Amino acid sequence: MRQLVTVYEQPKARFASEDSLCIGDLLHCADSSKTNNGAFNKWFWNFGNGATDTLKNPVYRYTTAAIQTITFYAQTDLGCYTDTIKKQIEVFAYPVVSAGPDLFVLDDGQKQIKATATGRIVSYTWTPSTYLSDTTILQPTIIKPQDDIYYYLSVKGRGVCTSKDTLFVVSLSMPKPPNTFTPNGDGINDTWEIKYLDQYEGCVVEIYSARGQLIFRNTGYVEPWNGTYKGQAVPVGTYYFVIDPKNGRKKIAGYVTILR
Repeated sequence: MRQLVTVYEQPKARFASEDSLCIGDLLHCADSSKTNNGAFNKWFWNFGNGATDTLKNPVYRYTTAAIQTITFYAQTDLGCYTDTIKKQIEVFAYPVVSAGPDLFVLDDGQKQIKATATGRIVSYTWTPSTYLSDTTILQPTIIKPQDDIYYYLSVKGRGVCTSKDTLFVVSLSMPKPPNTFTPNGDGINDTWEIKYLDQYEGCVVEIYSARGQLIFRNTGYVEPWNGTYKGQAVPVGTYYFVIDPKNGRKKIAGYVTILR
């Protein structure tokens, strides 16, 4: 008596996934294998870097940039294996980006941004475009900024992997020293307040008597002059000043008159 053996048609392996992705993004694998007999109940995935999975639709996260080969086959509840199929995907690294140090820029001057970026760069985008020479290069020039402003740098790498950073720019207005003040203790106009000078780090203010004697010197504009010399009120009259902003702007010289 001859024993009959049932021979089944080999099932076909199929799956879908992303064709490329960035480091840290999730890879989604979806089984779409076909069989005319039985049902699939086992799945065998190899992600190309030693990692494996046995879920039907696994999710995986790569941590290094490389071209990886996914290998896949499945098995039915009748014990039939599909063919083994492979698919190459590329995992891209994000660009390493720095928008550069925050900048102080004269409101009538200009300064180049010192941004850096490494990696397989596709494009640069700066926003907003206000005061910038170009929004599509890594190191544009800021031209005559009239306001403090934040700039946002977006660097797109291969695989649309995008990194971002932020730059803050302080617009340095021309210091405006008044030509009089009244240090009489009434709480009004008692000190020589120089508008915008506090924006200039490391600035130097010097005040001289009519005879050329240095009676006040301040570095960094820690506090405005209150009309005294060695703790004593100076006489009413005219005094002469030199302000060195120390930030690319020329020295400012003039006079201030004390009234009481």
